[in-house]
Amino acid sequence: INATTLHVPSEYLNIQSSLTASEIGATVLVATGTYFENISFEGKDIVIISEMGSEQTIIDGSDNGSVVTFAGGESENAGLIGFTIRNGSGTFVSFLNYGGGILVKSASPHWENLIITSNSAFAGGGIAYHSTEPTDFTPSIKNCIINNNFASEGGGIFCANISPVIENTQIISN
Repeated sequence: INATTLHVPSEYLNIQSSLTASEIGATVLVATGTYFENISFEGKDIVIISEMGSEQTIIDGSDNGSVVTFAGGESENAGLIGFTIRNGSGTFVSFLNYGGGILVKSASPHWENLIITSNSAFAGGGIAYHSTEPTDFTPSIKNCIINNNFASEGGGIFCANISPVIENTQIISN
C-alpha cells in the first residue's frame, strides 16, 4: 500500500485531480476553502481529510449531481473526514436521482465529522445508499450532522439493500 500524502490545492488544484492521481492507500489533505466540484472515489481506498474541519472546508456540488460518489466497491479503508457537503442534486440511477450530497452504490466507506446540508434528490437528499440487491457492504457514519436536505423519499438518508452503521450523528430538519 502506498502511504503517499497529496495536498490540495498546493500540489493539485482540486480534490478530484488528487483522487485521480492517487494510488490506493494514499491520503489527500485538503486546505481550508470552498471547492466547487463533484468528486468520485473511482473505486480507490483513499482517505480525504480537511486540514481545519467541516466548518472551514466545503465541497459545493453547484447542483450538478451528487457531491461525493462511492460506486466502485470501495472498502472501509476509503474515507472522508471533516467537510461540509452541500448543494448536490443527485445522480440518476434506474431513472431516478439518488444521493444529493453523497451517493454510495455497493461500497463500505467511512465518514467522520461531516456536515451534509442543503442537498436534494428524489431519494436520499443528504445520503443515498443504493444497491439493486442485498449486500454485505456496511458503510459507516460517525460524528456527522445531516440537516436541511430535501427528497421525496429519505430527506436525510435513504437506504436500499444496504445497512449503514450510524454513530453519534444528528439527522434533523430534512
